[in-house]
Amino acid sequence: MKKLFRIAAACAILSAMGTGALAAERRTHEKGEGEAKKKRVNTVEAAYPGLAVGALTFAVLSDLPGDLILQTEDLRISEAELKQIVAWEPESLHFFVFERTVADRILVPMAKAALKKEGKETEGKSDRRILDAYFDKAARKASVTDKDVSRFYAANKKLFGGASIEQSRPSIRSHLAMEKKHAAISEIVRELGNRLNIKVSSSWAKKQAEAFKTGPVEKMRASGKPSVVAFSGATCCGPDLVKPVLDAIGEKYGDNVNVMYVEPRRELTLAERYDVQVIPTVVIYDKSGAEIFRHTGDVTIEQIEEPLDKAGKIRSE
Repeated sequence: MKKLFRIAAACAILSAMGTGALAAERRTHEKGEGEAKKKRVNTVEAAYPGLAVGALTFAVLSDLPGDLILQTEDLRISEAELKQIVAWEPESLHFFVFERTVADRILVPMAKAALKKEGKETEGKSDRRILDAYFDKAARKASVTDKDVSRFYAANKKLFGGASIEQSRPSIRSHLAMEKKHAAISEIVRELGNRLNIKVSSSWAKKQAEAFKTGPVEKMRASGKPSVVAFSGATCCGPDLVKPVLDAIGEKYGDNVNVMYVEPRRELTLAERYDVQVIPTVVIYDKSGAEIFRHTGDVTIEQIEEPLDKAGKIRSE
């Protein structure tokens, strides 16, 4: 299966993060402050569930001076600087793009300091390479079993263009290891706000929460109807196999179900916001907007119908 992307630019840095070194580095600091931070209630996640997906999840909402929108012990970012960071993105994705940048700026200095202590050279290396080196141990922990490989191959045979499981095993193993690593990394990034004193402007976060609701996926999730979003596109392996399935779902369910098709190559940041690592990825939301199904790889009409019907949709004739 063709890998669509390793989350690019700043997001690629997030995907390079691991657990062991960061936890060890922060342990002393956390010991004195951990319990107090766990009791925080005025966080981005508490006030605006689902807005943050990374480093700002547990950031504390505060009244910051001037045009500051973020403040930590070592970092200050103003609204004027934000405009440069998000210049080319739709307003609904500004918070997400900013959140990636914050994680980058917090973690790169941490990585440099840790590598320096180990006697490793960082001068002249890109941020991506520095973080890859910093979290190399975490990458090795992302183990994949033969059973994992076999299960993935059986569910996605069409994607391999007739190649046998033995021929496909290395690429499948690599893909699954990346997914496991990314899952562990994502959780560590989310916990940054519990480890560090990250403050976010209350008034700015409120505006961002409203803007986020105007995004195409969020509008569907708030519609009161089940929604199916397919992140897909043609690859070097052949034509898109998901679009015909999506079209069939649209015809069968009509106006009772929202259906959206997204090409990540055209809307990369939108795909990244919804944690799409490879194509095709199909996500289903129930009437309340909660994610109830996520499938990576080839998908059938029946696989989509089952969670839709469980979500309370009466099938159209």
